[in-house]
Amino acid sequence: MALAWKPDPSTPLKGAITVTGVTTRYQLYWGDGQSVSGQPNKTYTHTYYDPDIYTAYLIREGEVPQKPFLTATYRVLPSLDQLVTVAQVPGELSVGVTIDEEPNPTLVPRYRITWTRDAITEVLGEPGRTYSHWYGTAGKHQVNVLDRLSGVNRAYQVPLVEPVVDPDFTLAEDTADPQRYTVTLTVAHAEGQDRTFTVDWGDASAAEQLPAAAGQTLTHEYALPSTYDVYLRYSDDPDTYAIRSVTVPFEAAE
Repeated sequence: MALAWKPDPSTPLKGAITVTGVTTRYQLYWGDGQSVSGQPNKTYTHTYYDPDIYTAYLIREGEVPQKPFLTATYRVLPSLDQLVTVAQVPGELSVGVTIDEEPNPTLVPRYRITWTRDAITEVLGEPGRTYSHWYGTAGKHQVNVLDRLSGVNRAYQVPLVEPVVDPDFTLAEDTADPQRYTVTLTVAHAEGQDRTFTVDWGDASAAEQLPAAAGQTLTHEYALPSTYDVYLRYSDDPDTYAIRSVTVPFEAAE
């Protein structure tokens, strides 16, 4: 005689019990307070309300005193989508897979994360831990997560966008007079309203200010050939800044 539970990979918390070798009628108790009247060698489906470890058992109809004569203990798992969050890592061209907490965690690797054909991570599924992979390019990337216990395999399409750097700016050669070492700073990104930037050109000249808004420009002329570090800082928050290097004279375009 046997009592065997098989989860339904397509439906969370759902599965079926197959009873074999039993020749009498019985009552099948699911271990969650529900039961069904059963017949010999039949299969019955059931959906639980919560993931947990359950013990199902059979009691022969009309038997006094009633006592289980066949039992099966098994684990009912939540859906993969309830346990796994897949999203871009903030500020990075990376995808993060976060494994959420679950009852009765296993002691063997449960999940297989396939980032690319050659990049695979086997994980236990530690509560709240994020596993990440750096792609380095914007665009849509596919991540596959396999739940070994339920057999469910999910493909997640994750669009990666270029991280927003705050603040951000570009430096370009001013070609109006090739004999002079002139650069133009253009603000690429700024946060907030009615704020200003302070620009340090890195050559001991006086700092300059300009409105903290995308598209604002400022031009500066260097006196000597060298490499300079240019800082763009929020005037009201000097610890928030961006830095870029510029070398003059500029390299000739090929």
